[in-house]
Amino acid sequence: MISGNLARDAADELVYQIQRDLQRVDAALERIDTGLYGYCVGCGEEIEMNQLRADPSTSFCLSCNSRVNRRASCK
Repeated sequence: MISGNLARDAADELVYQIQRDLQRVDAALERIDTGLYGYCVGCGEEIEMNQLRADPSTSFCLSCNSRVNRRASCK
């Protein structure tokens, strides 16, 4: 039954990732509607075009994204 549990865990993780991605896309669409798309929600600076091309749903500039990731890894 271990393989069944592993499959269920993998499916749960996939569902979580899809939900997270959908939340990011919804948030990006909201920023488009309000005219804030392309601006960092952390500092308000413009997000570099190359970064938006790589991840259109990003909400942080590279600098703020690094800070957010450092804080998350410290937890």
